[in-house]
Amino acid sequence: MVRLSRIFSWLMVSPWLLQFAANMNAMWTYVVLGVLVTTVSAWALWDYRRNPHAHV
Repeated sequence: MVRLSRIFSWLMVSPWLLQFAANMNAMWTYVVLGVLVTTVSAWALWDYRRNPHAHV
């Protein structure tokens, strides 16, 4: 779960840290991508913990 928060945090703050927040298209791309990565990763983690023997 720590990796999820790091990826999400990086994708959410990178437009400001890398100073391209003024470019709205790039900023929203990173924000949406961060949300999608977090959602898919959380779903995969939940699915694995729910039924670990199916993922051998």
